Amino acid sequence: MIDTGLSGKVVLVTGADGGIGEATARAFAAQGARVAVHHHDGGVPAPEGVSFEHRLGDAEAAARAVVNISTDAAQCFPGQVGYGSSKAALEAFTRAAAVELGPAGIRVNAVAPGPVQTGWMSGELVESLLPHLPLGRVGRPSDIADAVVFLASGQASWLTGQVIKVSGGHH
Repeated sequence: MIDTGLSGKVVLVTGADGGIGEATARAFAAQGARVAVHHHDGGVPAPEGVSFEHRLGDAEAAARAVVNISTDAAQCFPGQVGYGSSKAALEAFTRAAAVELGPAGIRVNAVAPGPVQTGWMSGELVESLLPHLPLGRVGRPSDIADAVVFLASGQASWLTGQVIKVSGGHH
């Protein structure tokens, strides 16, 4: 097993009430990280091994890695102009923040997921996507979570300003 260096580290995961955010919180917890989550408070219980905390002390809040979530459709998303352009802006923010925060030892990267089944895709939609997915399946939230954990880990200590496409080869 690779030592991610995340054991005992404090990690803040936003949007952790389901899908990719929940899988990410679980993945960090499995690495021994102290996971604080921010989510839409709709009475959703915390994922197993994760506590919902909304305040971190100043010393704990000092980030050394930021991982944003974009989409592989950020450059062209017909029918979803607002969503696609907001994610393209997030990617530009990621690159700029990496340059600005790098001298302080803070790495900033992003993950751009391809089609991930978080409950929103019908069986028909999934079937229509399969010919465009070289790995033969749509993504799982855990696929994205694993990439986020890697980018936050010491294994990615010289990666910053990158947008990593995690899409099963989807273009």
